[in-house]
Amino acid sequence: MAGGPNSMGNRSSAAAPARSVAMAASGDGDVTITGLTSHASSWTAVAQGLFKDEQKCVNGAGKAGLSVAKAQAKLNASCIKQVVNGESSDPQACVLTDSAGKVAGKKRKTIDLAAERCVPAPAFGFTTATAINTAAQDAALGLLTDLFGSNLNSAIVSNEVGAKCQSAALKATQKLFALNDSLFLSCQKAILAGDPTPIVSLPELGACFDSLAINAKRLKTTSKLGKAIADKCGASVATLLPGNCGAAINPAYCLATRVGCRTCQVVNATTDLGRDCDLFDDFIANGSCN
Repeated sequence: MAGGPNSMGNRSSAAAPARSVAMAASGDGDVTITGLTSHASSWTAVAQGLFKDEQKCVNGAGKAGLSVAKAQAKLNASCIKQVVNGESSDPQACVLTDSAGKVAGKKRKTIDLAAERCVPAPAFGFTTATAINTAAQDAALGLLTDLFGSNLNSAIVSNEVGAKCQSAALKATQKLFALNDSLFLSCQKAILAGDPTPIVSLPELGACFDSLAINAKRLKTTSKLGKAIADKCGASVATLLPGNCGAAINPAYCLATRVGCRTCQVVNATTDLGRDCDLFDDFIANGSCN
């Protein structure tokens, strides 16, 4: 009968090989699983994405790292404000001291999350709490260097006009970094969960980097960074932002590439993705992200 249980259109109605699985438990608690088939054949293993508990580890670790970076960013801004208010003359020491313990508190949360959700570690997408914490804090501190150079004590000014420039540039740059990281984490969460299809290996996370390059929010925030520098710094940009980008033809674009570099470094340290950050930041292998 056409369309019957043994018929598949014009294909042969020959019965498919019978397959079954046999399980046997040994005395020491091990279980042996044996595949059985009535015909000689090969079974292909199907790649498996991360289980939900593993996804919670990977996604949670990424969020914890971003929280560490944000805590350091707040400390950076506070230390610079203290100079402007005449409360401190040593911002370099201030950003490394963490006297209120806010950065340390976020680091402890990363460690606690890793112990709770990442043991055993997932098949891919997670490194260690220590690596995540270090990279996140280094990125936030690195943005200070990108803006003001290696010596904050000589770069940060207390006069009203200069302070407004430096504060605005710092705020906009840190906002762009937080957005970059958040966008990556949102993409990561989606594709790990199967949108549009679940990823089954670490290199596939790289798609989330590719999506950043054309993200409208990222482009808009970069534009706001340029406006903040133009409006607040004017012709003094090279003097007030003596870091890696003050003397650039387009300081905002230069800072955006530095933010891309820092984002890439954090993601690599968090997931072990191994993305080429020198190519990611400005699409050129030019040593700009070392």
